[in-house]
Amino acid sequence: MVSRSFLLIAAILFLTSCKDDSTGNFQTLALDFTGVWQGGYTDTVRNDSGTFVVEISQNKDAVRGELVMKSFTSNKTADLFIKGTVSGTHLAVSLDSASIPYRFEFILQASLTDSQHLSGNFRYFADSLNAVFRIRKLHKGNITVIDSIDIKPSVRSITCSAGQLWVSTLDNYFILTTQPAIVDSLIVLIDIGSVTDLRWTSGTLASNGTVLWGDLPSSISNGPDFSHILKFSKQGVVLKTFDIPHRTNGLAFDGRNLWSLNVFQNTADCFDTTGVFTGRIPIRVPDAIHLEHTPDSCFWCLGWYLKELYKVGIDGNIRSVYDLPKGILNYYPVGIAFDGTHFWYSRENSTVAGYGSIIYKLLVV
Repeated sequence: MVSRSFLLIAAILFLTSCKDDSTGNFQTLALDFTGVWQGGYTDTVRNDSGTFVVEISQNKDAVRGELVMKSFTSNKTADLFIKGTVSGTHLAVSLDSASIPYRFEFILQASLTDSQHLSGNFRYFADSLNAVFRIRKLHKGNITVIDSIDIKPSVRSITCSAGQLWVSTLDNYFILTTQPAIVDSLIVLIDIGSVTDLRWTSGTLASNGTVLWGDLPSSISNGPDFSHILKFSKQGVVLKTFDIPHRTNGLAFDGRNLWSLNVFQNTADCFDTTGVFTGRIPIRVPDAIHLEHTPDSCFWCLGWYLKELYKVGIDGNIRSVYDLPKGILNYYPVGIAFDGTHFWYSRENSTVAGYGSIIYKLLVV
């Protein structure tokens, strides 16, 4: 239900709208829709539901932005550039074909139900979706870049361990101080079946301060993907392995258990350090990649498309969103870590795939 106070404010804005000095005519003030909004949608006809995030920038009554949504039924993710207009409390957007020549249509109509929530419907013709939705405006936190360092070859993942930053690259592992500066490197060799001494680097990393965990994606022919989780020492010796029943997109250690980002179930799944599944929480970020855990019992992940940092509570609700340092066109995020004081964020930093990355030291508040 729309609050009376919000309707009163909207009415006042309408009646006291901007006056054109040259004509004396009144023009309706558009409310500010700028921000990152997140929520869920439902298509009852198709029995489909999902989650989506939309980032909106506004100039007077014109809006532009990017929308990422994911279906819980098909597991498909869509990344759409949008544009539209605002009139009072109403928002209308469609695809921004000037950015990308889309071959389908997307139409969204919504209204503010209060200053922090939008409700409406959209039609997504590429998947024949006709859905209703409700989204809320996320709290926007602040990030300050403290320092940075370039790494070659490209980074795959990062984690903090006992005051050091461990970096998995396409070739080997680097160990960095928090200055930051590279102080050592490591090669990890593994055996797979009859093949021995294969050089291995991990696309995900976690640590308890003493040992590290990484993953080796695998699959069964005509079956589901899964991951081999490898526990290894700081000398590069594999100590233990176990399997989890999905391809992980991020690992984190909470002081007792391992958590794996399961994008197929849109969850963070909890395992003890022997691989026994103990529970899960929802992750409502549609393009989540990489995972970190902090002592306040919150999880942190990156947005693959929107390039945002998300803080997620133990209940699965997004607490805050943060704008990450921007990079070259079409760069992608490759890691997030927390050292107890600062966050570390890595992204691709080259127009040539695999050539190099940059790691930022961040103050997040």
